[in-house]
Amino acid sequence: MKWITKNKAEQLFKDLFESKKNMADELGVSRNTLSAYLDDPNKMNSQIKKIAKLKGISEMKIFKAINN
Repeated sequence: MKWITKNKAEQLFKDLFESKKNMADELGVSRNTLSAYLDDPNKMNSQIKKIAKLKGISEMKIFKAINN
């Protein structure tokens, strides 16, 4: 299934992970949990630190990319 992004945050995550399955696997969560994170920015914020560490980029860079 193709990942159709709804916003800048999802586009960034798609660029970093290529697919929702890869993202869920790397974060160690189920696809359902990942969908809940993507639908709720407050929940996704809790994963930013983990994503930054996994991908070797700063949290600030992620937040700037999302908010620009």
